[in-house]
Amino acid sequence: MKRLTFILFAFFLSAEVSFATGQYPELIIYEGDTLKLLSVPLEGYLGEYDEREDKYPFLKLTCSTALWRSYQALWKLENDELFLVDVFLCADREKSILRNLFELDSPIKAKWFSGKLFVQHGKMIKYHHSGFAQYFEEETVVEIQEGNLMDRQHFVNGYRP
Repeated sequence: MKRLTFILFAFFLSAEVSFATGQYPELIIYEGDTLKLLSVPLEGYLGEYDEREDKYPFLKLTCSTALWRSYQALWKLENDELFLVDVFLCADREKSILRNLFELDSPIKAKWFSGKLFVQHGKMIKYHHSGFAQYFEEETVVEIQEGNLMDRQHFVNGYRP
């Protein structure tokens, strides 16, 4: 019985670990540089997974365990406004799906988004193999309200050598 309990425990532990995959970040053009964005502002526009799969069947494609959302978006912050520049299926820059999601030309002001953007600068100093658990030398937290910049704070993250 102890052996069976151990085997079941090991199985569930390995299953838990297998779902803990670090995710591809979004990209953002910020102050002239293309940086990693550990936020997903398009999610609110796309809606819940069930309705999104009905409305956008091409997003059912599972590209990788590192890209559960099936896309990677490119954003830009310009003149205190957040814009969606492009959306790539499976993070492949040759596979733009922007026109499949919007009937507008790029850039598209992200009026639907209110929340915080986590813009990463410098080298990664810590990584945990789960979601966006990545830590960089510096981070700018940008607060957006209906596509407009409301506030920004810059942080320098320390680490022990």
